[in-house]
Amino acid sequence: MSFSYSGDPSTSDLDEVRTLLADTDSTDVLLTDETITWLLTEWPTTYQAARAGAEIIASQMARDAISQKRIGDLSLSYDYSARANDYRKLAESLAAQAARKTAPRVYANPDALLSTRDREAGTTTDFRIGQFDDPPVDDVVDAS
Repeated sequence: MSFSYSGDPSTSDLDEVRTLLADTDSTDVLLTDETITWLLTEWPTTYQAARAGAEIIASQMARDAISQKRIGDLSLSYDYSARANDYRKLAESLAAQAARKTAPRVYANPDALLSTRDREAGTTTDFRIGQFDDPPVDDVVDAS
């Protein structure tokens, strides 16, 4: 089980995922480097990988919902269900952020999307009169 974190999420995807998950404490590791690396190969963005990581953490905590330890006469118990719910909420938040980051882009000049051949031919993305005629106005041959 390995853990690494440089403290600068702008330098590596692994550090970015750790930052998004608040998994930056080497004394309380939530996901190993290997797991995060695997998530980064499974998902196209760091936000989606972090969302999947939050779901894994929530599942782990739900599995260990109540942890009890006994030391002599002293009994300690900890309920992880609240933390599991927090990580489920984090997963939802990261999914929403990922969707916003991958939203379609709006182009100021839609003609820039045309192929070079269409631009050279004078084609535009504008509507024109008769574009939905059958046959199209451009294909009508003058019979006179």
